Amino acid sequence: MSLLGIKHVLLQTSKQKKFIDAVLKDDNIIITYNNNITIYDNTHKKICNSWTIGMGQQFTAAAVYNAADEEYVAVINSSVIKTFTEDNFSKTDKFTTNIPIHKLISRKGQPFVLFINGIVLPLGKVLEDPKEIPTTGSISSPIMMAELLSNDVVAVIFCQENKYFLTFSDGQGHCTFPVVKESLKLHCSCCCHKDSTDLLITVWEDGSICKSLIPTESDDTLTFESFSSVKTSASKRPGVITTLPNDMFAIISDENKALIIDTKYGVMHDNFEVLPNTQIISVGTNLLTVEEETVYARTFIPKPVTLSSVLGKRSNEAPAIPSVVHWGKKASKKGNPPSEEHMETLLKSSVEAELITTWDELWKATKPQQRQMVCSSTFMLRLLEKLTDKKAPWHPELLSKIISTKCISAKSCPNLFARILEKEDKNLLSKSFTHVKDIGEMDIVLSLNVILSTTKSLPDKETVLLLNEIIKLPFTEVKLRDELRKTNFEKAIVLLNHLGRKLKKTNLTSSIVDKIISWMCLILDAHFTQIMVTPNVWEYLIELQETVAAQVEMYNDLAEIDAILTKIKQSSTTTKKIKQFVYNVEVMLI
Repeated sequence: MSLLGIKHVLLQTSKQKKFIDAVLKDDNIIITYNNNITIYDNTHKKICNSWTIGMGQQFTAAAVYNAADEEYVAVINSSVIKTFTEDNFSKTDKFTTNIPIHKLISRKGQPFVLFINGIVLPLGKVLEDPKEIPTTGSISSPIMMAELLSNDVVAVIFCQENKYFLTFSDGQGHCTFPVVKESLKLHCSCCCHKDSTDLLITVWEDGSICKSLIPTESDDTLTFESFSSVKTSASKRPGVITTLPNDMFAIISDENKALIIDTKYGVMHDNFEVLPNTQIISVGTNLLTVEEETVYARTFIPKPVTLSSVLGKRSNEAPAIPSVVHWGKKASKKGNPPSEEHMETLLKSSVEAELITTWDELWKATKPQQRQMVCSSTFMLRLLEKLTDKKAPWHPELLSKIISTKCISAKSCPNLFARILEKEDKNLLSKSFTHVKDIGEMDIVLSLNVILSTTKSLPDKETVLLLNEIIKLPFTEVKLRDELRKTNFEKAIVLLNHLGRKLKKTNLTSSIVDKIISWMCLILDAHFTQIMVTPNVWEYLIELQETVAAQVEMYNDLAEIDAILTKIKQSSTTTKKIKQFVYNVEVMLI
């Protein structure tokens, strides 16, 4: 299904206008050209305002809206900041800076100013004293990427003497790191934001697309994970990549196609043809393309990226193994970083001892903040696929170590439970129930069927422990009911009998009571018809009814006792009396 709406014309201009950028302001789009700023009402699909600058001047950065002062901010001839309102464009304030401006960046209506030397300052601070901008910055070369991160730190990538660097600035100071992937040239880059996490997306001249967690410390190790690819060249033309909502981004390939790719699995979800030298910009939920003199818009329809949504879309080509690059001058003393050799060994070796040793080394060398990313990477998908393949050797100890990380999702390994159940490894099954996330209702009921396959009436102690772990798992009632309908009737009755006995022994205040009741209701609902026509199971229902009645009676008795105790407490509470002094007043006649 397409993620993009129908293409429509947003603006059509002349060749004299050079497109700069577009940003969002509420439901409007601010479009900046070199000689014009246009406000487009995206709701009513019309231009609601437009201003043109005089001869000899030009806008050199995208105009933004300053919500605090309710005015627009633009940059003229790289060094002049112009502020204006919708009603007053000509008679407004201008501020000339001593350092040329690269870009205005806005978040939630608060503008920041990025200067060409890498200095980043809030707009208000710049306007206070525009002639006193620090001249010593971290950048002395043209900027390739500049984006505001979720913590209001600006990330900038620039190239100097054919070497790439990433610098961070928060207005107080900066930190710079080298960006190196073998001897490749960087094609383009962008930052994707999800909640408070920032992901760096880099595209290299060989076409590899990599993702990396933004480093938080100077001695961090950044892993470039190649998760997709695109046909590119070494040219660094701007406007060929942009971030989209829902863990996605758009990129223009050298085949003049715009591709919509997710950052989680590296799968292309949509694509469309564009003209040569097209620029692509994401503005809210709108994807704009600037093709010659026309700005087109397509509505981007955000959809969650799940494993089921990408099944069948993934290319048959095996993804590349991540490479590792050191950031900062200090090297980590906690061991060597996870390397390509570690990952290649885990993917290719079939020797249990070698696999376990390699995994231990890789996991120990991975920093805690990067472990979740490793476990959700393409490499981990391939490793789990290998370990749960029916034709591959069985490595329960390695699988146990991976599951024990508590970072594995059942959605990233669809065959996990089927493989464990096939091997009848109850210890590993128990560990999976405890540590694996997002266990689906199908796997829950599949596990129940296998666990109860040898149980006729009363489950043994080991089976009871597994059943209790299953009951604690989260589920969606509608989905679980549908799966329970596929369960063997006799097994459903055994489970119902077990739940009845557990309810009888469980304290009413226990949090598991709600789970037990939900499971009982779902089983009765799923097999109601067969229960009604099967007399030999009615004795279970009578016993179950007695258990429920006893619990209800106990609950009522406790409620009555609680009421009595409350009355006693209220009546026994005495108010301390204030000491009174008794005295007489006598009137004496003299």
